Amino acid sequence: MKKMSRKLASLVLAYCGCLIISLSFIGCAVEYYAPGPPPEERVEAVGIAPGPDYVWINGYWWWENNNWAWREGRWAVRPHEGAMWERHTWERRGDRYYYREGHWR
Repeated sequence: MKKMSRKLASLVLAYCGCLIISLSFIGCAVEYYAPGPPPEERVEAVGIAPGPDYVWINGYWWWENNNWAWREGRWAVRPHEGAMWERHTWERRGDRYYYREGHWR
């Protein structure tokens, strides 16, 4: 019985590992929704960039534990010359709001 349990556990672990690896190649997207619009954006003190290749990424509201939470902005290194940051946004879809993650373009 122990031998079969170990074999089954090994097969389950191997299957889960393959599934995780497969999903990472597929680019499985997770969508996040909130029941209502986020509060007004906060005004943040940006300051001076730490270097010439840094870009300011604005803070944004995040829906967490049935409440809005502010995630502060930060400086990030531009991944390549000419890269522009497309900011995080919440878009209305029917009666809910969909989170569109910020990204480089």
